[in-house]
Amino acid sequence: MQLTIGMKKLSLKNYKAIFCDYDGTLVGSDFKISENVKNAIGDWRRAGGKFSIISSKPFQGPIKSTCDIMGLEDPAVVTGGAAIVDPKTEKIISAEHIGEDEVKKISLFLDTLEFMYDMQDHEGQYTKFDQLKKLQPHKKYKNLTNFNFLNVLKIRILTTNTSENKINELISNLEIRFKNLNIIRGYTTYSTGIDITSQKANKHLAVLKLCELLKIEPYQVIGIGDGPNDYPLLMASGYKVAMGDAPQELKEIADYVTSDYKNDGVAKFINKILNL
Repeated sequence: MQLTIGMKKLSLKNYKAIFCDYDGTLVGSDFKISENVKNAIGDWRRAGGKFSIISSKPFQGPIKSTCDIMGLEDPAVVTGGAAIVDPKTEKIISAEHIGEDEVKKISLFLDTLEFMYDMQDHEGQYTKFDQLKKLQPHKKYKNLTNFNFLNVLKIRILTTNTSENKINELISNLEIRFKNLNIIRGYTTYSTGIDITSQKANKHLAVLKLCELLKIEPYQVIGIGDGPNDYPLLMASGYKVAMGDAPQELKEIADYVTSDYKNDGVAKFINKILNL
């Protein structure tokens, strides 16, 4: 869709909230939010708009820091839609866990393969792979040994530097073995992986829950994302924005394509709509 057409169709009064992806959209691999983006979001909120982060990351860590720096008050969707957190109190508002038996079965299955993986609950992230700890030190991994398989929100399999054939084969095997789970490709600015969550946990369903909490309708939401895993976020939103470096399939469903995060794409879009 032509950018001018998309922007002409956007009337600010029809939208109450921006739901924004984190990695590659709001921040880069350093997890630092630019002053331009910070200021634009501040202007949006002062104009009465709500702003929520929607991410595959857990709340503790970079997302918490970003919420603190920006003074965000609206709930954040984390771990791929498995949890919604109040950024002010850090309390879990809602959560969808993977069943204990399924977590154990997945763990046993993955141990027969060559892929590294981690598990996430409300307290943090866990792995038994020392190499993974070195590759992603910002995650501050805890040891998976003697891990309690209750309350697992997400399992992430690292697929960086893996061929598409191997990734597709793994996804196919997972979908056959674990039909009642949500299995989706995950992308960040520093790695790729496969995210496994409860069937009730994805960005689309999380948007609907978040709308209920904020007492708004999905058609009043502007969704912003940069990767294939943001497709559910955009499809659940009334107005869809893709970042400049997003894949073609995301741009094709977008009402507007902004710049990439390196060029403050989120800020540029917000400034445009505030000046309509």
